[in-house]
Amino acid sequence: MKTEISRAILNQKTQLGVTGRRIHEAIEQPDSREFIEIDNVKVAIWQKAFRRGTPAFQVLVVTRDEQERRIVDFAFRVFPDLVAAGFEELTPLGVLRAVAERFGRETCVAGVTSKFHAGRKVELNPGEDANVVGLPRSGDFTTCVIMKPEGRTLKCALVFCLDQTAYGSWLSSHNSAG
Repeated sequence: MKTEISRAILNQKTQLGVTGRRIHEAIEQPDSREFIEIDNVKVAIWQKAFRRGTPAFQVLVVTRDEQERRIVDFAFRVFPDLVAAGFEELTPLGVLRAVAERFGRETCVAGVTSKFHAGRKVELNPGEDANVVGLPRSGDFTTCVIMKPEGRTLKCALVFCLDQTAYGSWLSSHNSAG
């Protein structure tokens, strides 16, 4: 399957702390991966540790398969101090949730406001727009929205919004350390 990295991700590689090479490496040789699947909507979260250099870090990549293509929807670098303790034990979904909780902005999906939406199937009310995700009104942020409306049902595989300023400061503090 051919992997495609969106221009948006490649254009933000500095802000997200990843390169195309690291993204491909995480997908081709992951330490771990986890899936979110709702009927015909499937998302993969790939996790790869890079221990050479200081400080050690992990790359997390979010993909979805579409026909014969694997599309990279989001990718970023994370460090062990993301959480107070137990970073090494976190699953890929656990790391993603921790990033969203620490650096995320609230979004609203089908009337539910949260920093992290994953694996939800929602029955929509009459007149409710299945394609609308409530995003922050201001600030520097990047979103990952993977959902599929089918009739009155919304299959929300993954939605989160990363505050680029907060995440960027954290990333910079590690890059200046090594």
